[in-house]
Amino acid sequence: MNFNKCLLYLTYKENEIWNETTMTEGKKETHELELMFAEERQLWQREKHQLQLKHIELENAIDMKNNELEHCHRMLQHMNEKAAPEQRKVENLVLLAEERKRNEKLISKIMKLEEQLQAKQAGARKELIDGLKTNSKIYIGVKTLGDLDLKAFQVSAKKRFCDEEEANERAVELCSIWENYIGDSKWNPFKVISDEKGKRKEIINEDDRKLKNLKTDLGDEVYKVVTTALMELNEHNSSGRGSFLHLKQWHALKNTKSRRN
Repeated sequence: MNFNKCLLYLTYKENEIWNETTMTEGKKETHELELMFAEERQLWQREKHQLQLKHIELENAIDMKNNELEHCHRMLQHMNEKAAPEQRKVENLVLLAEERKRNEKLISKIMKLEEQLQAKQAGARKELIDGLKTNSKIYIGVKTLGDLDLKAFQVSAKKRFCDEEEANERAVELCSIWENYIGDSKWNPFKVISDEKGKRKEIINEDDRKLKNLKTDLGDEVYKVVTTALMELNEHNSSGRGSFLHLKQWHALKNTKSRRN
């Protein structure tokens, strides 16, 4: 009898040690995957911001070209009113056509950049998901919630920095910083109010120190972009904003008996 009790006790302790080891290994692998995912996310954000900056620069170039076209059009009307020679009219029409061709080329470049940006985003997302799914123990679902408009940060930065390159770099830096802020579940810039029907709801706390400093330093447009993203994240994730790419993890660890089999 005593021998059987000892045998049962040893079997119990063996199973207990085995379960603790299995749980520790699972947590370690999950932590390593989360670190890898965070690094990939930072690289992807940087590349995305650079492409957005290029997109904005091309949009500005198109605006300049459109202004030039309008100016040429006004000149052509003025010359027509003065009954300019027909040859002069033809020359101006040719110039106008050339400007339109340049404008079409710029639009084509923007469309290609947008396609490249979408392809890179889709590729990065697929690689991350496929890479995480290769581990049979863990399934991770990825959902992007909210986003910050880099253009608003660029406009604000250009008001503070004369050099365009410096302004662009600062805009990317500030945008990344605030993406991290709004993804921090420890920061709670909300307050609860009751509407006319007595229903409680959360709204932005305009007295939040961080948001007040943001509005003072970067202006109303950036403030609006950030608060909109905060509300979007809060509405879609009532249990806490978490990371900017929201992760849901389900761990499917087999029991000790099935592992041995």
